[in-house]
Amino acid sequence: MKNQTQTTLTALPTVGYHRSDCENLIAEVSQRVKNTALEKAESLAEAKQPAPNVDLHTYTSWITAEMNSLKSKILGLLNIEGITSKGASLLARFEKREAELRDVLQESGSKIREQKKELAKINAEGILEEIKRWRVVLPIIVLLLLCEGVSLESAMGALSSKGIIARSVIALAVCIATFFVAKMHVIQARAARSTFSRVLVHLGMFTLAFGIFFALSTMRMSYLERMDTELAERSSTIVFTLVSAVFYLGCVFAKSIYMPSSDDRKQATTYLSKKKALSVIEKEYETTKTELASMPKEREQALYEIYSIIKMAEKYAIQVDHAYESIIGEFLLHNTLRRHDGVVLSLNQYKGGIVPPLHEFTFKTGHL
Repeated sequence: MKNQTQTTLTALPTVGYHRSDCENLIAEVSQRVKNTALEKAESLAEAKQPAPNVDLHTYTSWITAEMNSLKSKILGLLNIEGITSKGASLLARFEKREAELRDVLQESGSKIREQKKELAKINAEGILEEIKRWRVVLPIIVLLLLCEGVSLESAMGALSSKGIIARSVIALAVCIATFFVAKMHVIQARAARSTFSRVLVHLGMFTLAFGIFFALSTMRMSYLERMDTELAERSSTIVFTLVSAVFYLGCVFAKSIYMPSSDDRKQATTYLSKKKALSVIEKEYETTKTELASMPKEREQALYEIYSIIKMAEKYAIQVDHAYESIIGEFLLHNTLRRHDGVVLSLNQYKGGIVPPLHEFTFKTGHL
């Protein structure tokens, strides 16, 4: 009856038999050979054989052959040759995988060190903090500009309830102009290489902004004059222009302090990209390290059955050797007791004074 198992990593099948199959075979063959040996010992005793000066192996060689055959059958039943070959193949695959993992660890470790050096050179943590603050300030700026638009539209609405769509469009245009002109103002001022150039940029951008606000205020007043001349006379283009200018100055001031430059954004993007890449490599490194640490246990579990079968074969080979020696001993004793010529058989009558050993089989378990 067979037990079919499958080793991990290589999916090599390992076939083993229940112990009772081997033990029953050993017991059955040993008993049969023993009975035959006793019968032959008795018949030889009646013929006053073996003679005292004869090599006993001549009379017991058949026992040696039978027990050698038994040992070969046991090893064949356990498929020791195939098991050992599969174990060696499995071990080679584990060793190859371990070598691959060590190479991956070495390569990943080198990449991690290089990435950390590059991150240290960029060092954009301060810039990232500035970007975080800008992301907080930006909604506030937008909210203030919306408040500007609402206040301007409300002021116009207080003068006349007519033309809400036109008033809203003009107010929105003021907000958009304030935001983007202020952004361009800050970018151009930062790009200036000298103080004089920077002063010229500020003067030019302020002039441009005031011109835009004055033009939009003029449009607003023209619209108001068409609605109601008396209301237009009580209002002023300068007032609306100055209100927009105040919001514009605040927007420029806030962006000058908090808005990161395009170079800072690029540096932060590069830094985050490399940091993400480092995180991926570190994760791969830890995964590989964990897998490599688990390899000895996995190898032990995968080779356990193979090793157990080989050790079982060693045990049965020793058991057959003991049975063989016992049968030889009983053969000699039975022959001596059944003889009437006073001859006592002993192991000294074997060549070299020892019973010819059974075939030795080498079980290579040291590398498994």
